[in-house]
Amino acid sequence: MSFFTSKSQIAALIGQCPAVDGAMQNHTAARQAMLTKPPSALGRLEDIAIWMAGWQRQKTPSITHGQCLVFNGNQGLSRSRYLRCRRR
Repeated sequence: MSFFTSKSQIAALIGQCPAVDGAMQNHTAARQAMLTKPPSALGRLEDIAIWMAGWQRQKTPSITHGQCLVFNGNQGLSRSRYLRCRRR
């Protein structure tokens, strides 16, 4: 596994990614509008699918071996009144 040591390495990798195909995104958005579900019922997942369709240049995007990164931060919320009240 390799790690990034600078922002410029990440920017260089992103620069190598293919451009998004707007026509495929439009097709996927239109297809989602025709599915038997309330509009935007899947929330952010629908936006990601539209983006993936454009990036993969496929009408129906797919992920073969997916991975998920979860980031967590505290930003002082544990000391906030809101969380103290919720702990009781």
